[in-house]
Amino acid sequence: MPQEFLMFLKEQEQLEHPFAFPFAFPFTMELAHYEWLELAIDLDTRNITHNPVSSAEAFIDQCPVINPISTTVGFSWPVHEIGPDFLPTEAPELPTYIVVYRNSELKTGFMELNPLAAMLIDKISTKANQTGKDILLQISREIGHTNPDVVIQGGCELMYEMAAKHILLGTHPKQIKT
Repeated sequence: MPQEFLMFLKEQEQLEHPFAFPFAFPFTMELAHYEWLELAIDLDTRNITHNPVSSAEAFIDQCPVINPISTTVGFSWPVHEIGPDFLPTEAPELPTYIVVYRNSELKTGFMELNPLAAMLIDKISTKANQTGKDILLQISREIGHTNPDVVIQGGCELMYEMAAKHILLGTHPKQIKT
């Protein structure tokens, strides 16, 4: 149903005279997309196995494993805060990044991310055979940080927090290519 509603909104957006109510709010499309994501994640039938890590340092020499029942999206609006008591009229200056996930206990949740945390999740998702340290060193170089150790420490702590929420499912050893 939410996917059908999202498609309806997209069709209405293309019309010269769209159905008036939902388009009275500038965030309607993004809010509908966010609500659809939550339901899609909630209804995903796959099972996941969470392998807890013992400490933040576990991510230094091991490769972080992203939860396949998660998705990270950037929105112009703070869609996770919109409700009857909060109906913004102007988008904030910076985008809102959110990861929506389902944990091993079948509970759906979300975590608001800063741009660096969103970048970290993206790199973990696309670099399955890189250690946390390798990924964080790459991020440090890309953002021009003068002290990579600070990025590594903060990034490992963030990955540990994500692992506690099951956004990351643990680690695996780096595969040596022969």
